[in-house]
Amino acid sequence: FDTSLNVDGTATMDGLTVDASSAVIQSATGTSSPTPTTFNISTTSSASDWTTTSPWGRLAFYSGDTSGSGGKPHVVLDATASNAIGASSSFSVSTTSESSNTLSKRLNITHGGDISFYNSGGSAAKMVWDASAESLGIGTSSPKTKLSVDAGAADAFLHLDTDSFTGTYASAINFSCNTVDATNYYQGQIGFRGDNNYSGHLFFSTSNSGTTNAVTERMRIDSSGNVDLYQGS
Repeated sequence: FDTSLNVDGTATMDGLTVDASSAVIQSATGTSSPTPTTFNISTTSSASDWTTTSPWGRLAFYSGDTSGSGGKPHVVLDATASNAIGASSSFSVSTTSESSNTLSKRLNITHGGDISFYNSGGSAAKMVWDASAESLGIGTSSPKTKLSVDAGAADAFLHLDTDSFTGTYASAINFSCNTVDATNYYQGQIGFRGDNNYSGHLFFSTSNSGTTNAVTERMRIDSSGNVDLYQGS
């Protein structure tokens, strides 16, 4: 008999299993103002006691492979209510390991645009984009400035690298503020330039023109610890 099912209109099914190598949802959208082809995972609940910790909608990518801990979802996409009335939701991505069927959260996006990446155990957000404050936190879920780095009980290093050790290129931090013509040129620079394979110098530069990104070196600390001061225009 014919193993295909064609539905023209709306089909409501409770507990549908599709046993096939592929399933297609399609519609004609090739217009200048298309209506997107949509697959909805919906709820009809109108309660005011939504949980903000457990998902109400889930799309799971499941494998029946019995290796590791057996058949399990490998990747799960969840929608979780943001408040008790369910007026908005957050979106998260979770995975399972090869040896367990325990979900570990990897990514969460709130309805307000905050984005969190989680540690290896999925228990804590360790890199966070705060959309309202336009701030990024690494090692912290509460960035205090535009960029906050918290290494915990360890050294907090910021690593800048270049493949050149001949003095052509430098690793540097530029400092700038908006100029009167809003070109945002940088007026200060702290950097490191290699002299050879094994040594280099730290330099401090400023600009008093405000019209280009050209800065003039004012002080240098070389690999021997000598400090050179420069007077420039």
